[in-house]
Amino acid sequence: MSKRRNPNYYDLCLFLLYSGLRIGEAGAICEEDVDFENSVVDVSKTLINNDLVKGDWHYDDPKTVNSERYVAMPDLAMDILARVIERSKDLDWYYETKPFKSYMKLPSIFRTEYGSPITSHAFREVIKRVQDELKENCKERYGFEWTKNVVPHSFRIIHITYLMDDDVPVREVMERVGHVDERTTYGYTRRSKKGSEKALKAMGDWL
Repeated sequence: MSKRRNPNYYDLCLFLLYSGLRIGEAGAICEEDVDFENSVVDVSKTLINNDLVKGDWHYDDPKTVNSERYVAMPDLAMDILARVIERSKDLDWYYETKPFKSYMKLPSIFRTEYGSPITSHAFREVIKRVQDELKENCKERYGFEWTKNVVPHSFRIIHITYLMDDDVPVREVMERVGHVDERTTYGYTRRSKKGSEKALKAMGDWL
């Protein structure tokens, strides 16, 4: 993913992994939602892409009543937000000096090269292209076959599984990720602790 032309896709992968946010919640983050002094993000809206029509999107209320929340972020996630915000400002400056009719100057910070927010559909398409390449080349490059099917929600699943395996109380996990029913949270943690640690270690080696 780090080899994609737009580095925001790679940063979005890492941010979802470290934050546990839904892809729509991350896509709706604006600079004013980020509190760098306290390392907190205000999750009060979500990005909706209607019928997957290009450019047909809007901000809406979060998924559930518990989804509106303040989420504490690790330093790595805050570093990602800082560079994505700067990248967004640079993008606006570039197109102010070189106007382009398709460019959109929008408040979301995770954006495409033409200024529009990165939607779940767009992110899914990029992940698919990366996975198609991995299915062909993963064995030769990294020594193992690529058999998984990663989707935008996969990063959230890994985040929740890691917290549960680390014995974080389920209520704290629910509050962090915006779940209403603890059965939903437990449903994310089918993998054993040993398996999760192995997967996270491998992921850390790749990153």
